[in-house]
Amino acid sequence: MDSLTHIVLGACIGEIVAGKKLGKKAMILGAIAQSIPDIDAVAGFWLSEVDDIVTHRSLTHSILFAVIVSWALSRASLKIFSRSDVRMGTYVQLFSINIFAHLFIDTCNAYGTELLYPFNDTRFSFNLLFVADPFFSFWPLIAFVWLLFAKSKYPYRKTIATCAIGLSILYTGYAYTNKRSVEKVVVQNLSNRHITASGYFTSPTILNSWLWYIVVKQADGYKIGYRSVFDK
Repeated sequence: MDSLTHIVLGACIGEIVAGKKLGKKAMILGAIAQSIPDIDAVAGFWLSEVDDIVTHRSLTHSILFAVIVSWALSRASLKIFSRSDVRMGTYVQLFSINIFAHLFIDTCNAYGTELLYPFNDTRFSFNLLFVADPFFSFWPLIAFVWLLFAKSKYPYRKTIATCAIGLSILYTGYAYTNKRSVEKVVVQNLSNRHITASGYFTSPTILNSWLWYIVVKQADGYKIGYRSVFDK
């Protein structure tokens, strides 16, 4: 997903996991943790567009990276905030949940994520959400702004963050139902038109989950098209 989404989502997760113990610092740490896997985007300044696509979401988006960095950041935070009574386990939860959430959300996009790198370079992609979808990001963003200005002892901080993430999850489920309905039509069209295909994929178009881009693979090339969930 886009950087803004990772930041606000990470802040909300940070609030849920450690808001009562760390105050607003939990939001900051959560936002940082959620953003760390995208550090590989810096390499794009020196790579060609094609090489950048291949390099992005590789090492820094792997499960191995998530485990090592979560532990390293937890140890560092334990020393930096040594005056607080927060234990190692809380930091591990804060960083690991955020980094793994980043990896999972990115698998919902079209580019694919090399979760098993360096042992396997398979890219996992569910083509479920566009890389920037305001209908997914809106709720965590509202919660982020609200919690940023609310007092640290505001009693409903965790509830607000939880509701925001819950609404984003519900939207993801809604996007999944849209994808399933579109793919059902694709299969029916291929059958009705007697089109032989070796495979196909559907992916949401920019900034929404209602209009879907479709690619059908054939022996001699590809067929492409669009389908809206509102089409009859």
